[in-house]
This record gives sequence, C-alpha cells and structure tokens, in this order.
Amino acid sequence: MTVGEYAGLVWLVAVMGFYYALLAASAWWLVRYVRGVITIPLEALRTSPHVPPVSIIVPAYNEQETIVDSVEALFGIDYPEFEIIVVNDGSTDTTLERLTDRFQLKPVQRRALISRLSCARTRSMSVSSEDARLVVVDTDNGGKGRALNAGITVARFPLVCTIDADSLLERDALLRMARVHMIDPERIVAVGGMVRVGNGCDIEGGQVARVRAPRQLVPALQAAEYIRTFVGGRMGWTAFNALPIISGAFGLFRRDMVLAVGGYSDTRPGEDMGIVLAIHHQCRALNVPYRIEYCPDAVCWTQAPVTLKTLGVQRRRWARGNLRNIGAYGRLMLGRPRYGVLGLVVMPYMLLVEVLGPYWMAIALALVAVALMRSSLGPAVLALAGALMVLEILLGWIALFLDDWAFRRYTVRDVLILLLHMLHMPFWYYFVTSYWRVVGHVQWIRRQNPWGTMSRVSWKA
Repeated sequence: MTVGEYAGLVWLVAVMGFYYALLAASAWWLVRYVRGVITIPLEALRTSPHVPPVSIIVPAYNEQETIVDSVEALFGIDYPEFEIIVVNDGSTDTTLERLTDRFQLKPVQRRALISRLSCARTRSMSVSSEDARLVVVDTDNGGKGRALNAGITVARFPLVCTIDADSLLERDALLRMARVHMIDPERIVAVGGMVRVGNGCDIEGGQVARVRAPRQLVPALQAAEYIRTFVGGRMGWTAFNALPIISGAFGLFRRDMVLAVGGYSDTRPGEDMGIVLAIHHQCRALNVPYRIEYCPDAVCWTQAPVTLKTLGVQRRRWARGNLRNIGAYGRLMLGRPRYGVLGLVVMPYMLLVEVLGPYWMAIALALVAVALMRSSLGPAVLALAGALMVLEILLGWIALFLDDWAFRRYTVRDVLILLLHMLHMPFWYYFVTSYWRVVGHVQWIRRQNPWGTMSRVSWKA
C-alpha cells in the first residue's frame, strides 16, 4: 500500500469515526432534553405573563403561492403575545397584492428602530385592518439579509423569530422555543428549531393535520437528510455550546444580541450561519456568558425542492454561503482555544469536511480506482468500501431511530420509507450533492451569486 492510499484510508476512517462520536454526543444530549426540558408543562406558559412577547419576521420574495397560507397559519399559533412582520423584498409577482387583498392592508406610519443595520429602502408600510398584529413592510429588493434587518428595525418585542415564507409552524412550536429560552433568559441568546419536510403532509387550516413522509423521490431524500443533519449533528454541537448554524427557516433570537452584532449580513449568502457565528464571536471575544440552544420538538414544516434541478440551485447557494462564512470567521476563530469547541473542533470540521469534503472524496475515489487496478489490493479495497457504506447507512438509521424514539412523528410505514431511502443515498445522492458544492465554490470564486428560482405550490394543493 502506497503512502497516498494509506493516508486516504486513515482520512476516511477518521471522518467516519468523527461522525459517530458526534452522533453519540447527539444521543446523550437528546436523552437529557427528553428527560428534562420536555417534562416542563406547556400549559402553564400559555397564559403566563412571564412569557416574553415575540416579533415574527417573514422575509418574502416572490412567494405568492404560499404567503397567505403561511400568515394565516401564524395567526393560529398558540402563544400569549406576538406580532407578524412580513417584509416584501421587492417581489415581482403578486405577493404584496395577495397580502393586501386577504388581510385588508392599510398604510400606516411606524417609526423604525434607529440602528446601523443595512436595509433596503422602505417603499411603504401597512397594517392589517382585520388584525393589527400583522405589519407588512414593502422594500426594494435587497436580499434576504436586508429584508430580515428591515423587519428587526420595526420589531417591537425583545425576541424575534425568523421563518421562511414557505414554512408552516406547528401550533405550539414557538411556545416550545420560548420554554427553552426561559430556562436562562440572560444567557440563552438564540434557539434553533427543527425543520422537517412538509411535502406529502395533509394540511388543514394552516396546520399539518397528518404527517406523512414525502412520496416523491427528491423531497423524500431531503426528509431523510434533514433528520440525519439535525438529529445526528446539530444536537451534538449543542451539547458543547458550539452550534454553528440556526436554520433560516426557523430561529428565535434576542433582538438586542442581533443588534449588537450588526444584524444580518447583506454581502454574502448563508445569512443564517453568518448571524450565529457572529454571535459566537462577539460573546467569546468579550467574555460574555451565553448559550445558543436547540429545540428539537419545536417543528417548522418547509416545502422542499421537488426536482434535482431546483435542489441543485439551493445547494449551490448553500455551498457559497458556507465558503464565505468559513472564510470570514475561520480566520478569527479557527484553532483558537478562547473559542472552545467551536474554534478547535467545529471550524476545522467545517473547513476540512463541509468545504473541502468533495475534493477529498474525489481523491479517495481516484485512489480506489488505482487500487482496484492492482489485483492484489482489489478485494481489500472493495471490502473497505463496503464497510464504509454500511457504516454510512447505519449512521442515518440510528439518527432516524433516535428521532422516532423521542418524537414519534411518523408512522411505521413512513419510517420504513425513510429507512429505504437512506439505504441507497450513499451510493449516489451524496456524490451529486458534493458536485453541487464544487459548482457553488466555483461560482463564488467567479463572484457569481444568483439566488435562483425556487418553485412553490400552495399548501392547499
């Protein structure tokens, strides 16, 4: 065996070992969460005056198919006091018109918070004649980061919840996140929620009436992937207070902390990772006690891309965001003990695996091909490749079983469907997503930053 082949073997085994160590941390954290936080009853919070009010910010760009359904669902959430701020980010479709017609919007003057946040120019501001809790801010197109900043500048409450316009919150999701925040409101500055794929679910009255695994191939793959990512990864990072990202589809933040770090970036994709890394950096640099938590039983249902073409658009954008954020914050935190696990483990992982992973994969495949041509090594290489594939499949299965044990979202049939998809994903799906990451990196190097078109359908369809 050559030095290169030996190094490739060590790398693959090390990465797989790291994944299993992270999964073990996730399992430990999940057991503590189920036996601790979940035992705190929600009933007492529903009418408690101590539950902090929340401003829900919904950035929307060309979301005419889902925006009304999403806002109607938000009005139905179970939470003592909240407001909904929809920021129309210069949509070119009928997003604003549909909001105006459905909720009888009327112009209003509302003083924005004085801040240094970067926002697009506000064209108008409206409030619903039916329910004054709904405010719609119409701005020039400036991107998601600027739209979120625009919402934050007019938010009235100390907590802000950011969700995507194509998402549906479960009725008690926000209350569950507040329950986590209220455990230590001085230190817990942000809480991430669980994002699940809603394609295939039955929707009634803006709520998921029946949970079903997607029947279409591409959404089903993403449903399985999300479970592995959230259960097998983010829970583990949370155990060490090193969660590097809160999904843009559903997150809860202390508004004062978002303002302290300058809000969302308007210059790069991956604003959801950027804001979390900025908070980590600020608090660690100033020695401010803090925690960024995760709330796995607070569920947001999202519409996943239904074609590989659309999924590729999304993943290339994610790759550009990862590359830019790691470039921006890696030089500040990578390898520095003052940033704890985040600087010593998470940032190296993000660089070596999340960014450079596709290139290591290509090198490993080349080494395997060379080894297969050497008859003496062929059987051993095939056995090793088979073992790694089995370990990869088991990784997803264990994450799914942990999710089912804790939350029981899916029927036995749906669990089996997801298990079967996890069986074939390592043989092709991860290679395809790795290719999209490489293309995203090339786009970033060429300074190409297209958002891309994400097709939506009505939740009632």
